[in-house]
Amino acid sequence: MTKREKILASAVVLVLGLFAVQYMVNSILGGLRDKQAAVDAARGRSADMDKLITDGKIAARALEDLAQRSLPRDEQILVSRYRDWLTDLGHSVELQEVEVTVPDRPLRTTNAYAVYKFSLHGVCRLDKMLELLGHFYDQNYLHTISNFSFDWIDARTVKLHLESTALALQHAAPDQPPPTGSSGRLEMPVEEYQRIILDRNPFFPPNAPPRMSLASTVSIERGKPWQLPLDSQVEDPEKNNVRVELVSTELPPGLQLRGNTLEWVPQENGEYEIVVRAEDDGWPRRWTEQKLVLQVVDPRVEQVAEPEPEPPKFDPASQTYVSAVLGGRSGPEVWIRSRIDGKTLKLRVGDEFEVGSVRAKVVDINLRENYIELESDSMRWTVDMDTPLSVAFERALVD
Repeated sequence: MTKREKILASAVVLVLGLFAVQYMVNSILGGLRDKQAAVDAARGRSADMDKLITDGKIAARALEDLAQRSLPRDEQILVSRYRDWLTDLGHSVELQEVEVTVPDRPLRTTNAYAVYKFSLHGVCRLDKMLELLGHFYDQNYLHTISNFSFDWIDARTVKLHLESTALALQHAAPDQPPPTGSSGRLEMPVEEYQRIILDRNPFFPPNAPPRMSLASTVSIERGKPWQLPLDSQVEDPEKNNVRVELVSTELPPGLQLRGNTLEWVPQENGEYEIVVRAEDDGWPRRWTEQKLVLQVVDPRVEQVAEPEPEPPKFDPASQTYVSAVLGGRSGPEVWIRSRIDGKTLKLRVGDEFEVGSVRAKVVDINLRENYIELESDSMRWTVDMDTPLSVAFERALVD
């Protein structure tokens, strides 16, 4: 083989070797790329699984939070508890003629939840209606107002109709307790909603303050219990509820306001000035203040009134007369007869008798002049046949 042929053969072998090396390198790199792709795919599947697990945990946590706001799964407990809540809601805003309608079956049922429909009717002031709506949305139940309407009764009072739909999740407990805390649905306090709405309502007349009719000065006797009912002295034009309070910074010792009644037992004479405030619960709230001067004076000396004399009672002696003066074998005898009952006393000297106011003993019987002599408490007196016993006795007392 010539030198040229050797060089050519070496070149061919070198080229074939290079192709073989390149093939081997490509094969190795391809295998590595396939393995890297498999690793990347496995990592992607792992990330997807982690995301699914995280989403599942978030969903489970959200479902648990929703269950805390759900009505109880047990239908009887659900109806009773939500009915009581609606009733208490109405009473809290002074709703009159409260009527709550409850469902006899769910409005709609799925595998995840059941929907129930309730309704609330009543009469209240317009500002109280807004307060009711605020409290409804602030309650953290899974509920909403599906229908709401009201009719005017007068310039301040409405008759409302509220329909509510509430959810009971299948995930909730049969006796799921009521949710606690605020729902966070309100962007501002209820009072701010009332102010914004009512201040723009041209049909809502301004609230007038209460009127107080207290006397400017009251006289109180020292050492004696004293009371002054204030509720009878205060009147609100719109018939709102009125709260009375003492706003004076310094009060006389012992003076207190119990309910709506001032009570005091003053111990020292003097003048004490207090300020009484009456505030209504209308919208907006209005109040009135009035000064009251308490004058403590000496107690009055009570004069004991003399008892009036009793009218004279009827005296039977005024209708008793000497009816006969007789003489007999046993000596003289006198007959004293009562014209009231017709009874006759037949007496002799030494006999004692009592008729009405007269109590006496027969001392002497004068047959000739037809009179008798009697003795009462060592006093002797006479009576004839024409004079009543009582008259003759009184005459003797005067003489």
